[in-house]
Amino acid sequence: MSDYIQHLRRIIISRIKRHTACVVVASCGGLFVPVPLLAHAHLVKSLPANGTRVSPAPTVLRLWFSETPELALTHITLLSAKGDTVALGAVVQDSAGVRAVAAVIPTTLIAGTYRVRWNTAAADGHPSHGEFTFTVLPVSIQGATPVANLPVSSFSSPSTPTKFDVLSSTYIAIRWLSLMTLVIVIGIVSFRRFVTPALARIDASFLSAISARTAQFGLWTAVVLGFATLARLTAQLIVLDHPALSVMLLHTTWGVGWLVQAVAVIVTTVGFVIARQLDQASTRGWTLATGGAIVLALTPALSGHAIATPNFATLAVLSDGGHVLAAGGWLGSLVVLATMGLPALRHIDPTRRSAMAALLVNRFSVTALTCATLVLITGAISAWLHLGMLPALWQTTYGQTLLIKLGVLALVAIIGAYHWRVARPSLERTGEEGVLRLHRSAMLEIAIGAVVIAVTAVLIGTPTPVR
Repeated sequence: MSDYIQHLRRIIISRIKRHTACVVVASCGGLFVPVPLLAHAHLVKSLPANGTRVSPAPTVLRLWFSETPELALTHITLLSAKGDTVALGAVVQDSAGVRAVAAVIPTTLIAGTYRVRWNTAAADGHPSHGEFTFTVLPVSIQGATPVANLPVSSFSSPSTPTKFDVLSSTYIAIRWLSLMTLVIVIGIVSFRRFVTPALARIDASFLSAISARTAQFGLWTAVVLGFATLARLTAQLIVLDHPALSVMLLHTTWGVGWLVQAVAVIVTTVGFVIARQLDQASTRGWTLATGGAIVLALTPALSGHAIATPNFATLAVLSDGGHVLAAGGWLGSLVVLATMGLPALRHIDPTRRSAMAALLVNRFSVTALTCATLVLITGAISAWLHLGMLPALWQTTYGQTLLIKLGVLALVAIIGAYHWRVARPSLERTGEEGVLRLHRSAMLEIAIGAVVIAVTAVLIGTPTPVR
């Protein structure tokens, strides 16, 4: 039987090594292939409508969007035929609904063709813009389309690619760093809560040492997450054409979500600082870090697609939050196991090393299996909410990107299955050699997991089919 297991292990490892490089390269290459960019909150209709001729002149401009626009980031400009800017009143929410805005025209428009330019952003912080025209006829001309009976059709001009937008490689890299460090922070807390307590039954001093090391690791990871959070704010301000910082943070959904993340990062960092101590205060530190990590898991949803979901927004936020929390418990804990847990085994008595390794990996495996199941469940809920229909999975850019994520995630699951079915049961028998093999395959799983998070960073900036 042992020969069979060894043979099975060699087959799995060889196949993984053969195909992983190709899949990773193909997936990463697919992230940066130019694709048509769709407006996240596009113009559905306007009053006056695009291309219409009206008489008398309108006194109000009304615009309807596919998503609820952020009023603080919505601007309307009216230009005359000569290119002069016509003064407008403040943009306000129209009585027609939360997705409609209006701006009063305080002066009487003379005959001529007018151009309306608009730009806005939805709750997920993704900007869009466009323009349309209408013509005001002289009062003496009969047969003009009355304002009250204007057609409802209108259009948005295609978004013009800029040097920096939500799908720019730099912004994707910033989101990747933010997500990666966030997942690791959650993994550190999860590892400390669910994995290391079992070690006290064999070696209490080892438990204290590894707790201090993971707290130090958590501190540095939280610091990097803090810098990534600041970089994400800077990138968002650039994407939105530098709105006032106070307006951005206090009057937009994305800004409030960012503030929640910033506060959670500070709380988590303080928790890790306290947790480094080897006394009763460390318990309070870990409790503080745990609370901060749970809030951090919700923050991508508070400034992403979930909060902008037209229906079941609360379910979308909770599902996305659970997805991030479970990913941290799986991949984040694996990072801690590979970088903190397994290397620390070298410092304990060799006679107890194999038993300690087996216990450590067994405890981790239970946590990882539970979290992997939650990743699948919450991922399915989010896909249902954001895709709407099954064909959108292969007919839209969002769905195609999701398919790439699922493909790479399947590789992570294969390696995880190898750990569960092959590497874990053989640890006590193979000793240090088995630990080294497990460490190598764990690092491979982490590398592919990093690609999954990179695809997720792209997915966050890609418009969803459901609007």
